[in-house]
Amino acid sequence: MIPRFFLAVALVLSQPLSAQDIVVLGEVHDNPEAHQGQARVVLEMAPTAVVFEMLTDTQAQRANAERSRINDIWNEGNWPHYSLYAPILKLSVTR
Repeated sequence: MIPRFFLAVALVLSQPLSAQDIVVLGEVHDNPEAHQGQARVVLEMAPTAVVFEMLTDTQAQRANAERSRINDIWNEGNWPHYSLYAPILKLSVTR
């Protein structure tokens, strides 16, 4: 099941998500279903980049350079645990 907020975004667009230049996905930070929904959208869209507002520039650069350490780098911040964000982060790392 796709969370309601994804359905709302899809209904507003006259073109499919894959035709958009930029798509901003929001979530409820501690809701695992929201992150699973984001992962499904990222998988479907196959974007050239995924940006996480929760990472500082330095953390993002480190995460990009040391992809096997993304879990540790993520958990340096004050966001919910990596495991909640893992579905979308893992997809982003494979791109």
